[in-house]
Amino acid sequence: MKIYKAFLSLKNEEKWINSIQQEGYRLIKVSRIFPPVFFKYTFVRDSSKNIKVCMDYKKFIRHSDYTSYISLFEDSGWHHISGNRGSGIQYFQNYTDKNVYEIFSDAESKNNFFKNYIKYSICMSTYCVAFFIDIFLVNFNNFYKIKDNYIRLTALTMFSLLTSVILIQGVFYLVKAIKVKKE
Repeated sequence: MKIYKAFLSLKNEEKWINSIQQEGYRLIKVSRIFPPVFFKYTFVRDSSKNIKVCMDYKKFIRHSDYTSYISLFEDSGWHHISGNRGSGIQYFQNYTDKNVYEIFSDAESKNNFFKNYIKYSICMSTYCVAFFIDIFLVNFNNFYKIKDNYIRLTALTMFSLLTSVILIQGVFYLVKAIKVKKE
């Protein structure tokens, strides 16, 4: 089963995934459609009702650090479902009957998760808004140099759509940072 859904809160996303799993499904993949809010979730039927998904946010430069990170969680009974070393959000699933329902062993590691995600969201928001300003304000006059009105209209339409998407994306990153900070 594939579900397309948008979230502004990491906690709400985690709760929603776990509620779907309680209905007899298991998450097997998460794909980014329109980061940071719109994702495609792929589930399969599974009779286990004690499976839980938890999320962590961590980026890695070196592949060896990422591999060690995944191994640490897998040694603790968590299976890595989705995410990569550059994506940030990592999805883990607990397959054991040990009743281990939290991936953070202490308050410090949970706070680090939120701090890292807030930094990332603010950085992406700033980048998107700066990119919007650069494209829209600085390069807008270049479209008037196009001689053919039909091509100019098409170019301006595509340009307007692109800059609108980038601006919306920047706003969503900022909203997500604020929501995570409140959580």
